[in-house]
Amino acid sequence: MPSRVASRRVLIAACSLVLLAACGKKENSPSTEKAVVPEAKLPTLPAEVPLASTLEVETFLSKWLQTQNEGKFDDYSALYAKKFTGIKRSAERERKFNREDWLSDRAGMFKKPFTVGTAKVQINTTPGVVIVFLEQRWKSDSYEDSGEKQILLVREDDRLVISREVMRSSRAVGAEELSPPSFEQAALVRKTLGSFALLIPGPVDLNWAIDHPVYISDEHNERAVSLQAVPASKRALLDNSYEVFDESGQPCQVKPKTLKIMTYVIPHFGTVNYWNDFGAEYEGRKPEPQPPAARALSLWGLGGSRDQGRTLALEYEANPSCPRPVWGRKVTTDAPTPARVRAAREDELKEVAAVLRSHPVVKELDSELRRTHLEPKGWSAALLPGTARVVEMGNGAEFVYVEASGLGGCGYSAPESVGLLWRRQNGRLTPDARPLYFEGNLRAAVDLNGDNELELMGDDVILSRRKAGYSAVVDHSPLFLDCGC
Repeated sequence: MPSRVASRRVLIAACSLVLLAACGKKENSPSTEKAVVPEAKLPTLPAEVPLASTLEVETFLSKWLQTQNEGKFDDYSALYAKKFTGIKRSAERERKFNREDWLSDRAGMFKKPFTVGTAKVQINTTPGVVIVFLEQRWKSDSYEDSGEKQILLVREDDRLVISREVMRSSRAVGAEELSPPSFEQAALVRKTLGSFALLIPGPVDLNWAIDHPVYISDEHNERAVSLQAVPASKRALLDNSYEVFDESGQPCQVKPKTLKIMTYVIPHFGTVNYWNDFGAEYEGRKPEPQPPAARALSLWGLGGSRDQGRTLALEYEANPSCPRPVWGRKVTTDAPTPARVRAAREDELKEVAAVLRSHPVVKELDSELRRTHLEPKGWSAALLPGTARVVEMGNGAEFVYVEASGLGGCGYSAPESVGLLWRRQNGRLTPDARPLYFEGNLRAAVDLNGDNELELMGDDVILSRRKAGYSAVVDHSPLFLDCGC
């Protein structure tokens, strides 16, 4: 643990008050007239020095690529922080690592030639951390994939190192492509300050924003947009009628009101400590927490880009008949009927517990832990309380979902938890061998394309079924800046 003075310097640095420049590509509007965007008048902020210059970060990324493409494992290892966490995704498989296990996994990878390339690199330099987004292309003689990666850089011993590396998505070359549902077909719902909003997938241009960010919580804020600046295709969404659904699948019609930009970031604990003036008690003074307006502005500065951390949202007028909406869509006459999702009964919980360890995903994790970590009991699967859900479709089909936990996380190559699914056939539970990875509970389900397979919805993602597993086709998960372990 660093000294008190050094700790306070880190905490202050972790709270970024730097506003991002415009990001992503604007959609072309049919109109030929250039929209006039009112300039957002934000408070004057104290000058802060970024953690690193863009040139220094670019030089670091170049070295990171070079060490991999030239097979220099020792040089590659030196680029990672002592307190490092990472998430690896390969096709539909997800694993979390600490530094030791990450480098152990990579050591095996370095034994055979491979190449790594990057594209669409975006660098956000703040006083406390550098956030890098990029498209990664990885190729060996036997496997090739691409996907979006997030890298967090910090200073350690006065040099840049990687403190967190996350492969947010992975698309194996030649793998089947899943078409995401359109916004009108299925959109997730998020709470706004005064109501709820349907989340619109796609990049957000910060030039759309006006006025100050508005505080919702330490993880959420919202900001008004200039409707004249937003592309016509987005403005046209306000002209539709919508219905929203809770877990029971019952529809409730709502009226759209306006468009907003919403930011969803899990800030570093050091940032939260700074907001709460955590060091005050050690300095013998009364804490002076940051007011909500300052927190909202700071969270806006930390927010990501593209479709990470921010989203354009269609806010609708609150309907007292729908107090807990999960998702919504445009009102249509030929839309599929949502399934009913309910908590499992006691007898159903016992039934699932009896077959849990025979599930193919659990058996695979058991085998992996025995082989890689010499764990005699394997993954030690257990049901996470409160996660079991029964999905009842209108055609009589029934599914059972549960989140199972075991030995995993940063100290293991196995996940801490994984979603498991069974289909009830002839009164018996038949397991689906495809794992599900998403945070939180299963909230809703619907067969959007009529293939008798479910699209599953959590708080932040919509999953569709692939041969290798369930993949997020809509993802509004937060920009995660905190420590993974």
